[in-house]
Amino acid sequence: NIRGYALVWIGLTEPDSKRVIPAARAGNQAGYLDDVSMTWDESPAGQGPVGAAIRGGRAWVCQDTATDPRFAPWRTPALARSLASVAAVPMIRGERVLGVLAVYTNRIDAFHEEEIGLLNEVAGDLAFALESIEHVKECRKAEASLRLVSTALESAANAIAITDRAGVISWVNPAYSQLTGYSFEEVRGRKPSVLKSGAHDQAFYRQLWDTILAGRVWRAEMVNRHKDGSVYTEENTITPVRDKQGEITHFVAVKQDVSERKRVEAALRESAERFQTLYELAPDGIYLCDLQGTFVDGNKAAEELTGYAREELIGKSFLTL
Repeated sequence: NIRGYALVWIGLTEPDSKRVIPAARAGNQAGYLDDVSMTWDESPAGQGPVGAAIRGGRAWVCQDTATDPRFAPWRTPALARSLASVAAVPMIRGERVLGVLAVYTNRIDAFHEEEIGLLNEVAGDLAFALESIEHVKECRKAEASLRLVSTALESAANAIAITDRAGVISWVNPAYSQLTGYSFEEVRGRKPSVLKSGAHDQAFYRQLWDTILAGRVWRAEMVNRHKDGSVYTEENTITPVRDKQGEITHFVAVKQDVSERKRVEAALRESAERFQTLYELAPDGIYLCDLQGTFVDGNKAAEELTGYAREELIGKSFLTL
């Protein structure tokens, strides 16, 4: 026995189901907990000392398990193990009841005021320890999440920069350095204006700041300048970050180099314009037809050859000419 107790156990509160979950047990009657279940709701299973202690936030004592009506749901397994009395003391931190310390003896009327006072002290120490464990677990969970997010940001293909509300850079990922040519150390504490190319006027940047300071996401293409002096075009998305009070504290900018795409688009436009010029000025008539042989277009020479204006030619069948 521990201090003359037949059974001592610690139960933790489960808010959703309002069950009491045994977290630790000691004593020669520890098997008792395998035969019973306890709650801290208003059901009969929650009316014993354990449930009452949790709901009421103070110690509850059953001095005789054989006669106390509150203990009826657990009487048979308790008496089979000669558990004659029980004291349940809540483990409280601030306004939270974290669980309960339950102590059983083989004697009736075993718990007096001094004994309950000592148990309250023990329960307070246990509550402090539980809260500390919870805090450590939360910190470790937060650290794990932070490492995961950090790894994802570090390995992202797109350039990412984080600034404070004033636009001062506090962090950039390797892709940012690859895009801009500036290392993290070179831009930390500076503003993104280090990349300005002169391609945009003040109204462009004013609209940017008006948008993000209003809490909205800003998206646009920007022409910026690389550290080596070359210019490039990027798609830039800037997202405001708010704290718990809803105040904007930071901005996250995600950048993608679209210079190659812009070059390809320009080349395609140039090719299309060149084709259109050759098409229009060709000395021979050129007809464009669909699969059914219906004219969809024709050049100047085609108009002269057929005698039809282009608008008259469109929609006619090739076989009618």
